Amino acid sequence: MEQNKLKIVLILGSDKWGGGEKHVFDLIDNLRGHFEFVLITKHSKTLKDIFSKFDIEHLQWQMSFSLSNISQHKRQIAWLNSSSANGVHCHLNDASFMLSLYRPFIQTKIISTVHGFSSHLYYLLPHYLISVSNAIHSYLLPMSRKKSCVIYNGVKNEEIIQKSPTKNQAYVFATIHPNKGQEFICNSLKQAECPSKITFVGTGSNNYEDRLRTAMSETSPEISWIPKTGDLQKYFESASFIIIPSFKEALSYVALEALSRGIPVLASSTGGLSEVFEDQKHGLFFKTGDPVDFVKKLEQMSRDHLKYKQYLLENSFLDENPHFKIDEMCKTISKFYLQKLI
Repeated sequence: MEQNKLKIVLILGSDKWGGGEKHVFDLIDNLRGHFEFVLITKHSKTLKDIFSKFDIEHLQWQMSFSLSNISQHKRQIAWLNSSSANGVHCHLNDASFMLSLYRPFIQTKIISTVHGFSSHLYYLLPHYLISVSNAIHSYLLPMSRKKSCVIYNGVKNEEIIQKSPTKNQAYVFATIHPNKGQEFICNSLKQAECPSKITFVGTGSNNYEDRLRTAMSETSPEISWIPKTGDLQKYFESASFIIIPSFKEALSYVALEALSRGIPVLASSTGGLSEVFEDQKHGLFFKTGDPVDFVKKLEQMSRDHLKYKQYLLENSFLDENPHFKIDEMCKTISKFYLQKLI
């Protein structure tokens, strides 16, 4: 262990790239000069490539619990006990559940960040919890809430996109999944004219992608889909506004990234989204799962998005909301580590 640096094992229960994964990337990127990090993920070439930027130890583990894998669990527990780590910081359900099962057999403190509205069982046993929004904190069981604090996800100051597209173009950046609302949009617009071109950007399981293709075949030709993940900058640059139609959303990196670039948001009034921006100021909310209200607010946003964009051009979103700055997030988590793990 480097002298005077706490050693933190970051365990990411994922093999894909998304919001929780970005959060871990940002922690390493901004705090590796202050802490010694070891990263553990599921087996994934994608994550191996992304995190290869950092000169840190990166292990890939199986994280599914099975009695047939007892020898594997014993090896993982032995590694944790021999790692000399000051703490283990878990992200996403599989990591938190695995470390909860390991808790009686390891000496180090366990922190779990709660990134979504998951089963309460995943978050009963860690020593400490971090909730990414007040909505998540309130969702927790009382016994879990007592050991939880709220630390918002943060984003970098991005260059404001000054230019406005000549055509109304809206994007939905999300994993293809029923909870993310792509099918909801298609179904809402079956009997209504689509006032803006809407493009879904993302991928999902074969089953959910097939469902989306079916839904799209029955709706407006103004709706399209780009099965892509990764860098979204060129799409932000051509966006009139961003749509977040989720049925559940803990916070939303997409909303933060759009608003920090000066792009207004049309979002479902669910979960932590109401903590991110103000209705009629940075964009619009519609009632979660209500197709009539969605179409009404989509029409309004298609007319008025330049008004909201002008406000964002004149009033930096992150200056108005400094708790969403990545520097603030990292400073707060750094203090948390020092308070809880020494």
